[in-house]
Order: sequence, then C-alpha cells, then structure tokens
Amino acid sequence: MYDFFNQLYKDKPSGHYINMWTLEGKQSKWFLDPEEMLEETESLTNSNVFFCMGTGLYKKNIDQRYTIPEITGISCLHIDIDFGEKGHKAKTYAPTIKEAIDISELILLPSCLVMSGHGLHAYYFLDNYYDKSKQKEKFHEISNLLREFQVLTSKLTKYDI
Repeated sequence: MYDFFNQLYKDKPSGHYINMWTLEGKQSKWFLDPEEMLEETESLTNSNVFFCMGTGLYKKNIDQRYTIPEITGISCLHIDIDFGEKGHKAKTYAPTIKEAIDISELILLPSCLVMSGHGLHAYYFLDNYYDKSKQKEKFHEISNLLREFQVLTSKLTKYDI
C-alpha cells in the first residue's frame, strides 16, 4: 500500500488534505501526509476503509467528506468494477474477477488494480498531479476526462461501473 499511496499522492502540495472515511461509524479523518494515512489504515483491521482520490484545502467535520467542487487536486483516473454475487445492491455487476479485469483494460491498461472486497478498483496514474489553484484549466480538463472515462467504460460493457 505504501507504493500505491506514494504514487497517488507523490506530487501533492504539502497543504492539500487527503480524506479517509470508514463505513463503521461513518467517520472521516483528514491527513496532510500519506504515510500517516497509511499507518492509520493499517491499524483498521476488518474495516471498510475508503479514501478520496482527490485532495482538498481544508479538513471538514468528522461526519463529512469532500464534494466534487471541493476537490482541489487529482493525479489519476479510476473506476470501480463490482463483480460476483455478494455485497452488491445493483444487479448489473461483472460475474467474475476475470471479467472485471477485462473491463479495466477496455480503454487503457491500468497502472494498478486493487481488490476492494466485492470488487476491483482500477487506477490509471497521470504523469502529473493537477492542482486546481495553479492549473485551473488543465484541472477541469482532467476532471471532465475522469467523468467521461467512467461513463464510456460503463457504456462499453453491460455492467454498471
């Protein structure tokens, strides 16, 4: 996980926060240092832990997460591909991990695949970290590309992505 977080947040400005959220208790924690987040994550065994791909400029309350307009930095495209029969609300999921991996490779080869419990997260690292305050136009292009990438991947398969 260290290499993953290091790659994801390697060029993050020191003042940008990372949000980690746990399903149990529905609580957020905020970190400036990816290594501190990793240490906290490793202490949470048997927990559903989520983290925001994008970063923000401030901490929010413990019961809040960033909304899309609050994201101020991004360094990857990503998709979440559910598979199997357990743990899903939707009924349009890939039947096997093999099919989930095939879906992750429809448009681009992922930089990293992570098992998420009942699914597969595919990450496509960008060459740079895009900071909304310094690269506003490019940041918006990447944000739009992320949405289009997720929609297109979903359209290329019969499953919800």
